This record gives sequence, structure tokens and C-alpha cells, in this order.
Amino acid sequence: MADLVVATYPELVSGFNLKSHKYPENISEAEKQTHFDKVIRPTLCALFQFRFRAIFIDEGHIIRNVKTMFAQAVQKLDGKHRWVLTGTPMTNSPKDLYSLLTFIRHPEALKLTFKQFEKRHRGEIEDDSKGKSKGGGRGTGKGKSKVKGKSKGNSKDDDKKGVDEKWIAGLLKNCMSRWTYEDELFAQLLIGIPTPKIIDWTQEFSAPERIIYSVVCERLLLLAIDMVNDHSSVDASQYIKGQLMLLRMMIGHVLTTLTPFTSLTDEDMTKIFTQISITADPYAQDYIEALKKIHKNARCVICHKGAQDKQYTRCYHVHCGPCLDEQKRLAIEHNLDCAECVVCKSPISEVTIILEVIKEEHEEEKKYQPQEEKLKAEANEADPEVKEAVLEEEEDESEKKVEEPRWLNKEGNVIPSTKSAASVSFLKSWRAADPQAKAVVFTGFKDSHRFLEATFSQKDWKLTTLTSDMSGAERDVSVKRFEEDPEIFIMLAMSGVGEVGLNLTVAQYLINYDNYFNESTELQTRGRIYRIGQEKETTMVSLTVAGTVDDRIVEIKRRKITDIQKVIKASNVERAKALLAMFKRSKINDDEEPVWLDDTGIEADAT
Repeated sequence: MADLVVATYPELVSGFNLKSHKYPENISEAEKQTHFDKVIRPTLCALFQFRFRAIFIDEGHIIRNVKTMFAQAVQKLDGKHRWVLTGTPMTNSPKDLYSLLTFIRHPEALKLTFKQFEKRHRGEIEDDSKGKSKGGGRGTGKGKSKVKGKSKGNSKDDDKKGVDEKWIAGLLKNCMSRWTYEDELFAQLLIGIPTPKIIDWTQEFSAPERIIYSVVCERLLLLAIDMVNDHSSVDASQYIKGQLMLLRMMIGHVLTTLTPFTSLTDEDMTKIFTQISITADPYAQDYIEALKKIHKNARCVICHKGAQDKQYTRCYHVHCGPCLDEQKRLAIEHNLDCAECVVCKSPISEVTIILEVIKEEHEEEKKYQPQEEKLKAEANEADPEVKEAVLEEEEDESEKKVEEPRWLNKEGNVIPSTKSAASVSFLKSWRAADPQAKAVVFTGFKDSHRFLEATFSQKDWKLTTLTSDMSGAERDVSVKRFEEDPEIFIMLAMSGVGEVGLNLTVAQYLINYDNYFNESTELQTRGRIYRIGQEKETTMVSLTVAGTVDDRIVEIKRRKITDIQKVIKASNVERAKALLAMFKRSKINDDEEPVWLDDTGIEADAT
């Protein structure tokens, strides 16, 4: 029998198939566990049938969400001793601790359901049992609790209540050991890594970027308000989250994503054109030309094809005439009061014709279309079979066409953004100071990744990438090239791909291009170069554009950090008290000598 078993989270989940199993109705959590052990466990893979002496889970924060299959599978592993290793035990708030505490079978956490734990850490529930459980909480669901104040979720009240740091600290003091690179032993650092240089870079948008972002933001806000006021919209919150995501993507470059522009009206576009045209920005004309192309090529949200009769509905989504007529016909057929937009479900009551100048441009194009196109048109009228063949040919040609990036100007050069210009500036200075330097740039969005890859390539900087589209073998090759090829300057990585378990200590510089809602994600990216084995001083930059949703993200992130640090600080104090207590004599032995640490209650190792 093997002494050690190593498995990945996906492997655990693949062997944890509960689709064919159902728990009996109206049973307690304790009864569910009994049913699982007797009926379900024997049908699962060997990992769930074997009782381990000890279970260690690395990157333990992966199981923080109790609803994920990762968390559910890990919880069902059978073992005597349990350990969790993680650099970020809390990502959003102390509620992230629940899954970790129940995994290690913390007695206090096991008395509570997740909802009870969430309310308790906010100080909304006061435990009457004080450690004397009568089988409540997760065991039977009959645990007694006392609700303090209003139990109904009022966000303002919740913010005021904050976190019960003392209660959380009490849970952690005997089960968590926290070590950082700053910890010392005998006045010496436990691990000698050069202190990193952290740069929080903040700057305003350029004039064209500010104009575009402001108009888009205002339009999306109006749409969000309409969605909230429309009581028939059951998923307004998800819609608003989607709009915020679009704004986040635009901060990397306002032209990276097309979707926000499909919601703009003729008046919005005219406002943008007018305001940009009077700025002195050197890239103003490039932005105007790019926006004209976007507006001209707007596609119907239903058929996704360009058309001369494009129209805006009340919600400002683009529809072509035939699709709009079809939506109205379907509404009549289903006895609806009016047709609905397929994107946001808003009622279609009126439409606005897109800029007439676009139609005029189409007419001009017809006048000067090549002779070959004229012959095709004539053939179409003469022979239906020829017409069908031509249409098929045109469809084939359209499939072959690759959409040209909107952030390229007429000459094929990249139109820089505020963040990309800052990135280039930092990279240039690092390269000038050390021609052998290596840097890692993390992005949160594929569009940002694609844009930066083109930006860096135009500077003749050799780079390698890490994306979600790459296989594990391809990623390994990319990392090896970055480590071994002295010509490769930059590793351009997606944050979701390269933020965990990746060792890039060959680099000493790092840029976080997109902002994250969680400090833990940013710490994970920084941990790729600032880790054991790093011998050089590291520099890590986080980019923020002032006056955008970036500001709000930073604010949310700081609030989370404050809450988490309060808990960590309190738990450290409690742990220190517990350690000091070890130096107090606990009793006198038979020889009347003090016993400083009573270990008689500690279970001896059977081996």
C-alpha cells in the first residue's frame, strides 16, 4: 500500500459523482452524513473509501465557497488528522473561513450551518450553548441561537455591525498558525527575501478616453436604472454586474470591447465625435476614425449581421428591420402586449433610425463598386441558381475574414491607452537599467491580453504568454522559455491562469494591468515573483485610472483588507496569549517541582 497519495482538485471532483444518488427527504445533517457513509461512499472512487491518517490540502482557499464541487468533495474525504495550507484564508470576509474550519472539524464551526456562521461572525447571532452543544447546527439543525437586533438583511445595518473580531479570533487561536516573510526568530527573519517595492500607480484618462468612457458610463447607468425600475425584470442585478464588467474592460483600453457601443444612441455618438474633435490629443483623430468604423459596422443583436436599415430600440440595442418585424410578429402570436429586446427584455415600443449618413455612405459605395460586383449583381437578377452560388461564396468569404482590432489606426499601429502607456514606460525604464531584466504582466481580460500583446510586439520586445486557451503542456513550455531564453523580456499572463502555484522568480518586475476585487488575487499574482528563492529586489506595480470603476474596486478591496486584518490581528493576540500561558506552571509534580507544560492530555502517536 502506498505511503503517500497525491491528487488534484479536479481528480477529486471527477471521482465524486453524486448525480445518481439522492438523500431521503426530511432528514437532519447528521442523518445525511450517516446515509452518505453507508450508502453513497462505497460507490465512490478509492479516494473516498480509504481512511487516511492525515489529509493535507494545499491552496486551501479554493474550497472557501461551500457550494462548489471542490469544497463538497474535499469535505467528504475521510481522515484522522486534517491540515489546510493557504496564503489567503480569507478572500472576501471571515465567512470564507467556514469551509476551512469545518474541513479540519473545528467543534465550534461544526455546530453551525453556513448561514448561522455568517450571521454569527457579523455579531447578529449570540450562541447560547457556549460550547455545550446539544447536537444542533450541522448535526441536527436544531441548535439554539439568539438573534441580536434586526435579522432581516439591511445592507446599511450590516455595514455598521461589521465583524465580530473577538469571536473569530477565538475560533482561530488554537487551530491557525500564520507565518509571513516578515516573521522573525531570535531577531532574525525566518526567510531572507529582499523587501519588495510596491507601487500603486494612479492617473487620469487621456481626453479622448475620458470622453468615450463618460458617455458610455452615463448611458449604461440610465439603462441600469430603467432595468431596476422595470419590476418585470427579475434579473436586474445580473444585468448591472454585466454593465460594470464592461466598464472594467474599457479601463484597459476604451476600444477593446465592442459591446458597450451597441447601447449608444446617435446623440451619444455625435457627442463623442464633437468633443474629441476639439481636443489637442495626438491620437484624437485615430479615436474618431475607430469610432466611425464601430458605428458604421454595428450589427443586429439577433442575426448579428450588418444591415442598411439598422434601428435602435428604446433600450438602445441595435436591430435590423427584418428581425425587428419578426419580434413584433412573435409578440402578436403569443398574445404579448409588445415585443421584447432579446438582450435585456425591455419592451420595444419605439425605434430610432441610426445616423442617416451611414445610408448615404452605402449609396456612395454602390456607385463606385468594382465592375466584378456589378456583374455579380446582374447575374443574380438573371439566374436564381447563380444568385444562390454567389451568396454561398459571400458567406464563405465572410467566415474567412478576421475582425481587425478596433485599437489599430489606419497605418496598423496600436492606439495607446493610459494604462498601456504607463506599462510601456515602466518596462522601458526597467529594461534600460538592466538589459537582462525580466518582467511579468498580468491581465484580467482576454481583450486586454490581446491588446498588450500587440503593444509589446510593436516595441520589438520578445515575450511569451499564459492563457486559458493553452494546454498544460503548452504552459510548461512557455514558462520554460521565459526562464531559459535570455532574449525573452516579458511573460504576459492571464490572472486566472498563472496566479496560483507558478514560480517565476527569474523575473524581478511585475505589473497588474487590471484591478481585482480581492486583495488575495493581487497577492497571488505578486507571489509569482516574491517567494522563496527570489534573490533580487522585486518591484510590483498596480495600475488604476482615477475617476472610473477602478476607484470603487480599490475602495472595496481596502475595506475587505481592513476587515480581514482586524481578524488576523485579533487572532494573533489570542495566539500570543495562548503561547504565553505555556510558560505558566500548570501544576506541581510529586517531587514538588513545577510542571510548565502539561502534555498528559495529548494523544500519543501509536507508531
